[in-house]
Amino acid sequence: MATASFAPLEAVAKLPDGVRENVLALQHLQEKYQDVFMKFLTERQTVENKYEKLYQPLYQKRREIVTGEREPTDDETKKGEEVAKKPDAEESKVEEIEDDADAKVEKEDDADVPKEDTDKGIPKFWLRALKNQEAVSGLIQDKDEPILEHLIDISCTTFGEEPELEKKEEPSNEKKEDDDESTGFTLTFEFSENLFFKNKTLTKTYYTKLDDEDGEELLVKAVGCTIEWQPNQNTTVKTKTKKQAKGQKTRVVKQDEPCESFFNFFKPPYANDEDLTKEIAEEMEDDFMTGTEIRKYVVPRAVSWYTGEAISMGLDGFGGLGEEDEEDEESDSDAPKQECKQQ
Repeated sequence: MATASFAPLEAVAKLPDGVRENVLALQHLQEKYQDVFMKFLTERQTVENKYEKLYQPLYQKRREIVTGEREPTDDETKKGEEVAKKPDAEESKVEEIEDDADAKVEKEDDADVPKEDTDKGIPKFWLRALKNQEAVSGLIQDKDEPILEHLIDISCTTFGEEPELEKKEEPSNEKKEDDDESTGFTLTFEFSENLFFKNKTLTKTYYTKLDDEDGEELLVKAVGCTIEWQPNQNTTVKTKTKKQAKGQKTRVVKQDEPCESFFNFFKPPYANDEDLTKEIAEEMEDDFMTGTEIRKYVVPRAVSWYTGEAISMGLDGFGGLGEEDEEDEESDSDAPKQECKQQ
């Protein structure tokens, strides 16, 4: 990306006669392209907003079937069977997933559910879908799974008007208070009543802006939510007990320390510009990529992640591993993980 001090005219002025005029003409064409590109970004956002509304009734029907609020119609089941018979579905890697140890445990757990429970909805639907998604599965710890069994829906809501992208002709230091909070999306995780926390929903909001050079969505900041944990159920901390001696008396002190958990997702990394380090910036970028994975791939195609079909289709835009990455992943997996137990 060009720095603010770069002056194109100075660079062009050093070119030979004839070449200089040609390059100046190309810069004019580039400016025309940028004008058209800005219009494309605006229209793209308009189309995305339009279809986002059309998806909602489908997501609602999915939620009703997953939770068992309603039974699918015979027509829905018949058409779903036709979809499952398509070549792409037949060539999916479901068999490979079943060979995986974790998937086997999941399958055995489902088999242990009483018949009257399995007949209602789809137990552990979202847990299984998330565990099959590369970018998300690494966040899920064993202790998180009983909680995620109560996850009954994940939805995404975009907000903000169509972007008003303009050429940056005269940079200004003036900034509206809501500039950083005008566009973005919110992920909502809905849970059934459980013994772990009081919240019915957990939310994660990403505030974004569009890069006017390439149209990429850039993170401004992420905001999580407060989880109202029930006593001794917080999976994001481990409690250590220490004895402190004072004179002839000894007292026991309990101290909570943070540890790995999927629910740290709702406490996103953040730092002001002056306090932003390379490490925090990387954590923020990784968190944004995970949120984008859920938004673009998990929410729209949840059943494909549940069955494992999405893995063979290569739908994980950020989480997919290349050969080199797989080798790095294998070497990293050899390192011992810190265990975090509830006390």
